[in-house]
Amino acid sequence: MDFEKYWFKKFSTSVESEVTEEKKKDILDRSDDLSEYSSREEVFKWTENALIKLHKTVDKETQKRIMLRCACHYPESDLDDLKTLYSKTKDIKLVHKKLREKFDQFLFSLNIKKRYKKEILQRKMGLAGNLEDNSIIATKIPKSAYITNWFEEEDKNKQRQIYCHCPRIRDVFINQEKNYLKFIVIVVQDFTKIFGKQFFSVQLK
Repeated sequence: MDFEKYWFKKFSTSVESEVTEEKKKDILDRSDDLSEYSSREEVFKWTENALIKLHKTVDKETQKRIMLRCACHYPESDLDDLKTLYSKTKDIKLVHKKLREKFDQFLFSLNIKKRYKKEILQRKMGLAGNLEDNSIIATKIPKSAYITNWFEEEDKNKQRQIYCHCPRIRDVFINQEKNYLKFIVIVVQDFTKIFGKQFFSVQLK
């Protein structure tokens, strides 16, 4: 499915769940003007206006809920075995060990240089991160297809663009759209909290 259509469907459904029909129509106004032939600038401008109207229409917590539903989530089914293990043992060290093994298998299946794999582990990148006392410290990993480009890119702005998995957010770094950036922060922060709550039944900070 086209990413823009997929994202808009999630955004529209999420807005609908939180506001009245009248407010939804206002926030999504002129969305019918967009098509696969729309320029990136047109799509970006519409999104910016929609987010500004959303900001004026609902409070901060509602904004978070709406935008979080638009985020791309790690497939929960891939972690079912680990969630079951934790619910039975409550042993975070054991679960982290298994999570580490799962990530290591993924990492070493990638066609990238060994020194990049080593640096990824040293930087505590990827889902498993590193267990320190009772805290898992993890740094987001670049999209696997672009890991080599990310390590070798010298331009910092291009490196930020490569780092992100989401096409819309990559465009943010190209266009430096500040109004959109604050919503990205909201989604990233709350995604981390919700992942922890779903997996370990604890609230993360």
